[in-house]
Amino acid sequence: MRTLAPETFSDEFVGNLNHVERLLWIGMITIVADDQGRMQDNSALIRNLIFPYDDPVDVSRKTVEAGLEKFEHVGKIHRYAAGANGSGKKLIQISNWWRYQKSASWMAASIYPSPDGWVDRCRYHGKERIITMTNWDQPGGFLPSALLSQLPTPLPRPLPRLEEEEEEEEEEESTTTTTGKVFKVYESEIGILTPRIKDTIGDYLDNLKISPDWIIDAIHEASSHNKRNWAYCAAILKRWAVEGKSKPPSKEKPNTSKYRYKSVHETIGEQNNRAVKRVVKEMIHAKNRNDV
Repeated sequence: MRTLAPETFSDEFVGNLNHVERLLWIGMITIVADDQGRMQDNSALIRNLIFPYDDPVDVSRKTVEAGLEKFEHVGKIHRYAAGANGSGKKLIQISNWWRYQKSASWMAASIYPSPDGWVDRCRYHGKERIITMTNWDQPGGFLPSALLSQLPTPLPRPLPRLEEEEEEEEEEESTTTTTGKVFKVYESEIGILTPRIKDTIGDYLDNLKISPDWIIDAIHEASSHNKRNWAYCAAILKRWAVEGKSKPPSKEKPNTSKYRYKSVHETIGEQNNRAVKRVVKEMIHAKNRNDV
């Protein structure tokens, strides 16, 4: 999960940005960039990820492109093209990425190639649950050429497994399985799982300690009411936290046979039976009087 340094909002660079540029910068760090601070250099894609609900007239592609050019001009991002002679995909690298992510403990490798002179830092669980690291003990980022020449070839290297690490991995694997189940239900019942919603659900599970079963039930309830958005799911969870989680309605049909209306034929038949019994009773009384 990408983090945002507390000093971001007091930073002079951020303070001199307008509101759209400020949200653009924060969104690039927390939503668009991968674990190595890279992303596609596509202003339309970046706009749709950070400003999905804003009118294109208010926040246009040109507005985002102007913000990117401003960030590049002051050295906050590095725009480059992958491949030989820059003929490949256009990419963006956030220049001071590892200063912003200095508290990170796990970082996956990027699917995009790094720019020249850049050093990635990776620490993740590889095959057979082995912790794999690449340059994790290095500062990372753009380094002087003298330091680059001293770095080893960036090949992943496994670490010896300790009992504490094994227990931690088992706990993480269980958590990952549970979290993955919640994500799968969300995608099935609600829709696309954006990085923002993914981080929000993770926050509900890890920090707010909301039961995954509660989240899954809330997703089902939102879907049953055709309210396919996370805000509705969050409102359900908030209501349950205050009022208590109600039991799901029973699918069994109530037994109404005791209270059902009688048919016309049943009513007439009962009236006839009562009339016959009354006539028989009167005949018995008359016979008894005659005998006396």
